[in-house]
This record gives sequence, structure tokens and C-alpha cells, in this order.
Amino acid sequence: MSLKACILGLLSLRSMTGYELKNTFDRSVAYNWSSSGTQIYTALKSLEQKGLVKSDLVVQESKPNKRVYQITPQGKAYLEEWLKTPMEFQFAKDEFLVRVFFTNHIDDSQALQILEQHLALMERQVQELQNIRARVTSRPSNNPRARFYQLMALDLRVASLTSMIAEARRQMEQLKSFVESK
Repeated sequence: MSLKACILGLLSLRSMTGYELKNTFDRSVAYNWSSSGTQIYTALKSLEQKGLVKSDLVVQESKPNKRVYQITPQGKAYLEEWLKTPMEFQFAKDEFLVRVFFTNHIDDSQALQILEQHLALMERQVQELQNIRARVTSRPSNNPRARFYQLMALDLRVASLTSMIAEARRQMEQLKSFVESK
């Protein structure tokens, strides 16, 4: 349900076309929840069938017509209920950690390379999130309360990555010591 909730949340900010929604999604929540354009359009159809969003066809003369979606009162109620519902315990999927789990099948020097590569990716993610934060905070907000929570989500992701980076470095040092002691 999280994709549909993301869509409802974004549409609660303003009405958008599917294309605008995908772009907004990629610029805002994609660092916490990824989705393809096809998945977004499929979810929009489902949300519309359930009466949680509605759409209007905007006829344009010099451009193709466009469909603009907006959240309905039922959609707002559904989003609010989803937000209040306790989350179920579940482990997050993490391909990197699954690879680490089975790394005993390759040479230790290759394992170290995998860790170094992933460390660089995490550092790049932190930098990109910091760039996003700088862009967001550099312009005025029409909804300071929404921005406050959006930045909180971003900062929590950065803190999570920063912690993972520190632990990955510690583990890499342990691996180096393990390899040297052989």
C-alpha cells in the first residue's frame, strides 16, 4: 500500500498529471520508496476506481491533451487513516546485505572490493540527499509544516546511511585484520 499512500500524499500537496507525479515522486520520496512510471500509472487507475483520486481531462490545442489528478475527500481520509495505522514489523530488503551474507563464496580481497564499492555508493547517496536538502531549503515554502516533515524524512535517511557508512568502515577494518591474520 505504500506506493498508493505516496501518491495520495503527493496529490494532497497539489493536483498533478501522471508525468508531473512521477517527476515529483523522483525528486521527493524516491530516496525512501522507489517506483517506475508504469507502477505509478497503474496505482493511479486503481486509486481512481476506488474513488480516492479523480481526474479531469484538460484539452490543449497546441499540445496533447493531459489528465490531471487530484485527491478526493475519501482519498484524504484514507491517507490519514493509513498514517495512523501502526506499521507491521518487517525486515527491509537489502541486496547488498544479502551479498555480504554469502560473500564467503569469493576471495576476501574481492569481498573487500564489494564493501568499498558499496561504501562509495552510500557516500554518494548521502551527498545527493544533502544536495536535495540544500535545493529544498533554498526556496520559500507554501506549506512550512509539510516541508518540516519532508526534511525530517530526508534527515532520518541521511542519519541511517551515515550510521551504515560508519559500520561498513568498521567492518572493513575487521576484514582487513582477519585477512592479515591468516
